[in-house]
Amino acid sequence: MKKTMKSFITAALCGIMFVVSCGTTRTMAPKDEKRLASTISLQRNDYEILDTITSEATVTYISRKGLIQVKSQTGEFLNLCQVTKMGPRFLDRKSKGTLKYGHIADLNLGSPNPCDGKSMAGFLAAHKLIGKVKSSNGDTIVVPTIDFSEEEIKGGISYRATITAKLVKIKNESSKQVAGTGNTELERLTIHWNINTRPQGADCYWRVKSSTPDVKNQNEKYLAPSPYESTETYDIKGLSRDTAGDVQIEIRCSKPGYADQKKVFNVLSVLDEKEISIMMPLVKDE
Repeated sequence: MKKTMKSFITAALCGIMFVVSCGTTRTMAPKDEKRLASTISLQRNDYEILDTITSEATVTYISRKGLIQVKSQTGEFLNLCQVTKMGPRFLDRKSKGTLKYGHIADLNLGSPNPCDGKSMAGFLAAHKLIGKVKSSNGDTIVVPTIDFSEEEIKGGISYRATITAKLVKIKNESSKQVAGTGNTELERLTIHWNINTRPQGADCYWRVKSSTPDVKNQNEKYLAPSPYESTETYDIKGLSRDTAGDVQIEIRCSKPGYADQKKVFNVLSVLDEKEISIMMPLVKDE
């Protein structure tokens, strides 16, 4: 018996960042190309459409006797979760090296949920599409769409995510410079995350802390369970070389039975390194 559900989400240009590195770019999503051009100052004659590219990922969700298995069809990962009264709880992951996620523009995928087959299918498909862009002669993509389908299988559901986008080449070099929604030059901050804990499986969060009135503090946001590796672009209004020294990024990792661990990075150093890479040893609660 098959049950198919399809939903299309049209999103904006993948940041006018000429290829995000195996990870993520998040932007505000214009609803059509005209709005896109006026939002990011990109005219249609600034780029050439090279091709239509597509990526797919299939992830199965199986629930038996209180245990959940979320597994990619092509073997990238197997997530193990436990059914609890509070909802599924992530237990462990078996993967080929560090699992890498992908984010494309504003496809509204939210944060990766290791216990949700649909969520994992979307992020895996995004990662595969980004890999195709990186290996092509294009600079970025425009107007990506994502389609989800579900098929009932024995003991669970098989989720398939398909992403389609136009691969483009930027003709006007000045159009590759992306400004934030304000007036400062560094409001779009690209970070390569490489976060791990010992033991693994900790929930990791991040937030912006600022001691300057030009940059607002941000509430804590969920990142992913460890280990996590991805490249993402964020909007931090008011960020510039002058204000970066007064802005910090705080990472917190939490795992039941262990004390929370925090690490703080100065944004000025992040601008130079383009990376936040940490290993956090977790200490058991006494």
